[in-house]
Amino acid sequence: MKVKNFMALAIIVIIAIIMFFVIYEEGLYGTYENENGYYTIKFTSSSKCTWYQDDTFFYGNYKKTDNNKYELVIEGSGIYMDTHFIVEMSGKDLIITGGDIYKEWFIKK
Repeated sequence: MKVKNFMALAIIVIIAIIMFFVIYEEGLYGTYENENGYYTIKFTSSSKCTWYQDDTFFYGNYKKTDNNKYELVIEGSGIYMDTHFIVEMSGKDLIITGGDIYKEWFIKK
């Protein structure tokens, strides 16, 4: 009986590990910086992110729109308005368009 319980537990653990990696790969993760270092974005969860520019942090959300793109909404603050971006995956890096940015290359750090 103990062997059956152990096997069932082992199968459950393996399935949980596989599900974790499938879910983890679905979202963006990590920190990215544009080529000149002016903008930085950090994806902190499956839907939250932090944008950095002009010595200021801005917080936002993102969601997947299709196989290779995400919609990103950064909340404005002070003189900055809310900004919508489209994020495209390019290998391990990103191409971001929105606001004053047009197809800016962001490199994973």
